[in-house]
Amino acid sequence: MNTQYYYPRTCEVCNKGMEDGYMVYDSYTVCSEQCLIDGGYVENCKTIDEDQIFWTDWYDSDNYWDEVYLADGTPVELTDDVRKQMDKQYTFEEVCNG
Repeated sequence: MNTQYYYPRTCEVCNKGMEDGYMVYDSYTVCSEQCLIDGGYVENCKTIDEDQIFWTDWYDSDNYWDEVYLADGTPVELTDDVRKQMDKQYTFEEVCNG
């Protein structure tokens, strides 16, 4: 059985599903340093201002909005079944051990 994997956010630049990444200006989500550069959030590779751009994760199911995303960024409605699957994805052991 092939279980679908869901992501709580998408990257604003490449549109891929993501479970951790950069929060930019408290409203944009970006998956990588390359996407920070490509998206124009970093100029000339200068040091990132930690007050404006910081790394975080979204493992906690209480933080999911009305929809989640597939790896390619396709939105999926957050139903009870999807929430249960996501809760299985993010067990304590998986988060700690990568």
